[in-house]
Amino acid sequence: MFERYTDEARKAMIFAQKEVARFNHNYVGTEHLLLGVLREKGVGEKARYSLNVTEDGVREQVETIVGYGEEGTSAQAPFTPRAKKVFEYALREALVLGHNYVGTEHLLLGLIREDNGVAFRILSKLSDPEKVRQEVVQRLGGGLSRGYGGSARKAESDEGGALTYLTRALHQVHREVHKLQQMNREMLRELSRLRKAVA
Repeated sequence: MFERYTDEARKAMIFAQKEVARFNHNYVGTEHLLLGVLREKGVGEKARYSLNVTEDGVREQVETIVGYGEEGTSAQAPFTPRAKKVFEYALREALVLGHNYVGTEHLLLGLIREDNGVAFRILSKLSDPEKVRQEVVQRLGGGLSRGYGGSARKAESDEGGALTYLTRALHQVHREVHKLQQMNREMLRELSRLRKAVA
């Protein structure tokens, strides 16, 4: 699932797991992913710094909104459905921008797109999520996502070309999702075989 992820994005995942342990939670939510992205240096980290979104400020919001858990987990905590949705959005953002990798910047864009998550609520309190998005895209050099921000309209002037590009990107996302579903089915079959062998 994370083969396209940069070293920085993978480190952000590790930091997210550390935040889970810090709060004594037994899941990885969007709030933990946000903290993981902020702790890892990269385009996403630079963008949020310029908009005054700090680790301490986010942690305070997590304490207020979610609080500390009573029992953590000794194993690796699972991702919530919304956190998994962030990964899907991050991949889409990368493909639309014409990137063949997923970095912390794409994760941050994915966190903003998942507007039902705790991370989005926190960003909305500390800053303007749309400004964070614009700052990230600007630091990445624009691309088709400049259409989100509003000032650069070059991509929009060629609607046919942009539509073709987006269609290709969506097909690529569909292929990636299909691969993940296939891997999931294979894992379930293997798990079933193991259970029968143990029984």
